[in-house]
Amino acid sequence: MNWIEAQDHVSYVTGLTGNAKLEKLTQAHLDRAVKLYEQTTNDLRLYHSIYYQAGSWKVFRRVVAKIEATAKGLNVR
Repeated sequence: MNWIEAQDHVSYVTGLTGNAKLEKLTQAHLDRAVKLYEQTTNDLRLYHSIYYQAGSWKVFRRVVAKIEATAKGLNVR
């Protein structure tokens, strides 16, 4: 990520592995998704954006969580 960010006119998207801190930062939105799904039984997709700095990162980066609630359960990325 450091190399990509040092390039001019380059953007990127990457997937992150979840961890306890990210789970804690998104828990309220997960609970909200479950509640909304239970009320409507319509498939639901929510996005939540935070700034997060992993222990090995020198800077904060924007992280977007995608939370899906469906009849199959929750899917968080």
